[in-house]
Amino acid sequence: MKKIFTLIATALMAVSVNAQKTEPVVYHFDNKAETYVLGDYTDPTTYEMDKVSGFSVNYTGTSANDHKMQIKLAANEGIFFEYGNKENKKNVLKTAPDYAVFDSKNFVINVPLQTEDVLTIKFSAKGSTASTMGIHGETPCIKLDESTSEDDLKSTAKDDYKVIKFVATKGGTAKVKETTGGFRLYAIAINSDIDGTTTGISEVAAAKSAKVRKAVVNGRLVIETANGTFSATGARVK
Repeated sequence: MKKIFTLIATALMAVSVNAQKTEPVVYHFDNKAETYVLGDYTDPTTYEMDKVSGFSVNYTGTSANDHKMQIKLAANEGIFFEYGNKENKKNVLKTAPDYAVFDSKNFVINVPLQTEDVLTIKFSAKGSTASTMGIHGETPCIKLDESTSEDDLKSTAKDDYKVIKFVATKGGTAKVKETTGGFRLYAIAINSDIDGTTTGISEVAAAKSAKVRKAVVNGRLVIETANGTFSATGARVK
């Protein structure tokens, strides 16, 4: 009898762990072509990025010479991009129909994850200068997925597309830092491939997500189903 209860308890623990995984979602950075000019954090009238869809900016500096910022994803403010901006650049973020350009090195991508979540990032260099990604932080909560090698973390040209994957070893905020020249960001996915194929979850969850998935298009959360694409409120999206 004791053995039966142990098996039941183990099964319940497994269900509990699976239930804590993040729901599969893909964020595509396909917006209209714009350059977002950053202003002085001491003057709210210059918060240009707060006036556009898709992103919002939070100035975290503590003095007039401290230009640190967090660029948040409007569809999920848990995902944000940190930048020290020591040179006080005004045009560090640009968008295009298929990607966003983070126009300087040392941006840190922050994504909240649960244990065993799979984080996928599609990126490339923004031009002729190579772009290099890496796990950031003294106590990271992620490791490279077996499908991703150290060589995959570097893109040498704007058409050298890279899809890299990380696995969460514990719950926390995953930090991925670009260190050489800025980058083009095409998509971020959690527990899903960029094309929407579910990864890192149970077969039951995979079967469900094959019919319905969430995505972010032009800064707006949409739900894609076999019967069409709908907004979060249920309205059909043309």
